Amino acid sequence: MGTNSGPAPISLTEEQKWVAKEFQIDPADFKVVSGNSPKFNCIAHAAGDNTQPWWPNNQFGFYWPPGVTRDTSLDAFAAAFAKIGYNRHKSDKIPAIADAEYVALFVGEKGVTHAAHISKGSSKWTSKCGTGPTIEHDLKLLESASDGNPPRYGRVQRYLRRPEGAARPKPPLARTKVGPNA
Repeated sequence: MGTNSGPAPISLTEEQKWVAKEFQIDPADFKVVSGNSPKFNCIAHAAGDNTQPWWPNNQFGFYWPPGVTRDTSLDAFAAAFAKIGYNRHKSDKIPAIADAEYVALFVGEKGVTHAAHISKGSSKWTSKCGTGPTIEHDLKLLESASDGNPPRYGRVQRYLRRPEGAARPKPPLARTKVGPNA
């Protein structure tokens, strides 16, 4: 007769295994809320657009709002989100329960790398992990790595806020064309 040496191991989904390995975070610290999808990325998710990826580099035909500088600076991303009603949040703190919609912009060595979103009334942020799943998490989770390496996305450098009652414009669905035949 064996003895019970503790709780039974938790069976992880493929999405949980991928996120845990890719970002060096404990699967107990996040929840997968939707499966893998190459249709959109973290910036599009934070903007509320699950139909296409957003990124200033048009190399792959990603959407970027017309008239916004195509670079990875904080100002360019803030301008992109301003097109859909977000403004710079004046504080570096977000209420424990969000009083509005917020976007957190992460910055690494080469500029903005990631965006996370929180809805009014929520205490958890959501992030789309590349072409992988969308996860629900505490914001600081993505600013750390359990393997001692620098965090994959860098650190949050700016919060954007869409005020309560503000119009919620839908992102345009047409991708911006660039180049000689635009």
